[in-house]
Amino acid sequence: MKTAERTVPLHPHLLKMEFVEWARRKKGDTPLFYAIERQRKKDRKNPTYTSVGNKLGDWVRKGLQITNPKVAPNHGWRHRFKTEGRRAKMLWQVLDAIQGHAPRTDGEDYGEIPPDVMLAEIQKYPW
Repeated sequence: MKTAERTVPLHPHLLKMEFVEWARRKKGDTPLFYAIERQRKKDRKNPTYTSVGNKLGDWVRKGLQITNPKVAPNHGWRHRFKTEGRRAKMLWQVLDAIQGHAPRTDGEDYGEIPPDVMLAEIQKYPW
């Protein structure tokens, strides 16, 4: 599992839906989208995040009827973000920065993409 901390702006739709307030109600340093304390077996073989991801994948396949075996449902969200960002004419450098993709050249690695620049681009993303 890759984990890297980075600062990215929240889409205005998430703000309108009060995502920040919901996230702040979580206690301590716990995952946002599942509760470890609800795990039935403490010695289970697969981590809780794996089973939660599998359930989301099942929902995508059954509920949304995306049955193509070449499509990994949860990884597909990253592809969809990129596709919809291109459709919205977001700057590709900002799309890469938001997703944590490495620059292709030394020149692209110079400088930063500040949060205010990211925000201007994320506001182009559809609701």
